[in-house]
Amino acid sequence: MLRGRRTEIDHINGLVVAGAEATGTAAPGNRAVLDIVRAIERGRLTPAPDRLAGVAVGPG
Repeated sequence: MLRGRRTEIDHINGLVVAGAEATGTAAPGNRAVLDIVRAIERGRLTPAPDRLAGVAVGPG
C-alpha cells in the first residue's frame, strides 16, 4: 500500500463480506477493513495502522 500498489482486499475481505451478505448475516469487522483499504487505494485516506484501532475483531 505504501508503494501505491493495489491490494487483494476484494479477494480476501470482500469475499467474506459478500458471503455474509448472501446468507443474511453481517461481517462488520471485515466490512470495516474492506472500506478502509478501498478508501486508501482510491487516495481518500492515507495509510496508517491506527485506522484499524476501532475495528472489532472476533465475536463479542
